[in-house]
Amino acid sequence: MKGTRNGFLRTRVYSWTAGVALATLVMGFSAIQSYASEVSEAAVPKQAEIETSAAIGSFEDEGNPHNYIQPAANGGFLVLNIEDNTEASVAHVTYGKLDSSLEGVWKHELDLNVQSGASSRGVQRETSDGGSLLLIDYTKPDGIRELQASRLNVDGNAVWSRTLQTDGLASHGQNSLIGLEPLADGGFLVSSLNRDEQAFTVLKYSEAGEELWNRTKDGVTSGWLVGNHDGYYALMNSPHGPVGVQADVYGREIRNINFDLGSGKDIAEVRELPGGHIAVTGLKGNSKRTQILSNGLQLFGDTEDYPTDRVYLPEEQVYVRFSDRYDPLGSTTKMHGITITGLKGNGAKVWETTTHYKEDNSFGIRYDTGLLYKIPTGYAVVTFTSGGAHKPVVLDFAKIWIPE
Repeated sequence: MKGTRNGFLRTRVYSWTAGVALATLVMGFSAIQSYASEVSEAAVPKQAEIETSAAIGSFEDEGNPHNYIQPAANGGFLVLNIEDNTEASVAHVTYGKLDSSLEGVWKHELDLNVQSGASSRGVQRETSDGGSLLLIDYTKPDGIRELQASRLNVDGNAVWSRTLQTDGLASHGQNSLIGLEPLADGGFLVSSLNRDEQAFTVLKYSEAGEELWNRTKDGVTSGWLVGNHDGYYALMNSPHGPVGVQADVYGREIRNINFDLGSGKDIAEVRELPGGHIAVTGLKGNSKRTQILSNGLQLFGDTEDYPTDRVYLPEEQVYVRFSDRYDPLGSTTKMHGITITGLKGNGAKVWETTTHYKEDNSFGIRYDTGLLYKIPTGYAVVTFTSGGAHKPVVLDFAKIWIPE
């Protein structure tokens, strides 16, 4: 086993200039469409509908919802829920799969004995054979922090489950973030971002869960992993700006570049797309920009700057806008109106829908613009329902049905 630790190499600032025009000819979607000022259009937008769908569960790890919800290759979703029962000193884990209609395919549960008062978190990811990997980061009753990994088959049954060795991992726990990425060779990567030390560690495990090597980058404030057929990509924010690293199957760097997401933007979201492409969205203030990267972190296409109340979906070449309006109904109650609109690159409306919720100090709801997914009948979006102080946030799916 071999471990290395190093800082960032500022090898070059990548200039996104070539290959964009050709991109439209080689892929089923184009990321070159850009947001412009909104314009009126004679065509009336389609009237979409919203309906509440599958419940996901309560949620405490609020900063990392992508770890608990992942689109599956068949159009469904893997969902994970972890509840820490302080009185019983147990972490109750529920994990399952939904189909593209958001109906349950399978669901399993397990309990882990934990130290009272310690928080647990996890991540679930689909593997290339249709199974999945499940990773739980928790504190045992004796105070030792462990990473428990399980390889699951297509029905969610455990093929094996073991505590992972974490040699080379400086520390993990309450102020760290974990990630998981299956690889084409059957192995997988685990990442841990220590926010106190700004250290981003990547550990490689075999198909059976044996640690093979680890690598650590210093000066990282946030990071994402994306696996590919001959290694992986790490996309990170650093004091020098957004950085992308391409590494081989042994974790050795092949390419190290500085991204230019425009106007001092940092990476806010990374999403894997069909065909091995990656959507990287930068954010600063009220402005976002999305770039589509192909093999070797080459630019495939990008958008212009667009407002933060919008989400860009490269597969659809559509921006989805979320607008909130609150009208008081009394001293403690209000009517919350949410309008969701699909927009073309020039701002023309494609579809639109509005829904209303009566809210007060003990109930509130929001739609997470970062958790919007395409499904056969339209879109699925995750809603967060809060029940007041000291109560966990509850997650549910809502369907946005788009008429033909």
